[in-house]
Amino acid sequence: MRRSSPSGVIAFAPQQCYHKGMNNISIFVPAPGHPLSPFIAPGSAIVGREPVSGRISVYYEGNIYNTPGLARFADRVFTAAGRLAERYPTVARASLSATSLRRIGRWDDERGEVVLDEPQADALLAAYLGLGVLDRSELVALGSSRWQIRRDLEAARTSADPATRAAADWYEQHLARRRR
Repeated sequence: MRRSSPSGVIAFAPQQCYHKGMNNISIFVPAPGHPLSPFIAPGSAIVGREPVSGRISVYYEGNIYNTPGLARFADRVFTAAGRLAERYPTVARASLSATSLRRIGRWDDERGEVVLDEPQADALLAAYLGLGVLDRSELVALGSSRWQIRRDLEAARTSADPATRAAADWYEQHLARRRR
């Protein structure tokens, strides 16, 4: 939806389309010394919830067909998280021993980003993905324009330009009025 602000800046309203079930989704990598299950491709995004009786039900996305939209780790996480939230019937699901996985972070669906738990999670994820150093862009999903709109709005709030900050304030107030 296209809107015009008092300062003449054009803004587009983000769609409010995230799924409630996509909160509290954990991201895992194989624990040191535990080989990956033979049916999970190396570098797959592996997501799940807290373990139950020593096992974790996980969904995964390995981009085995080299789809360009799943090249980034965060986009693979988003795909696997969507399957988990919807309990989607798929072969990309497994029940694994909790000791075979190490939690490295969580999925932030509002921002479209992988949030790592601790500094050493960077090194664990980089090693799992076969990278020397983790490129931080791997943690940011490109799959939805709503995420980019939120990132742009955050950048506008901290801009040195007063008109840009004013437009961001107006836009946030406008969104708050629409939610009421």
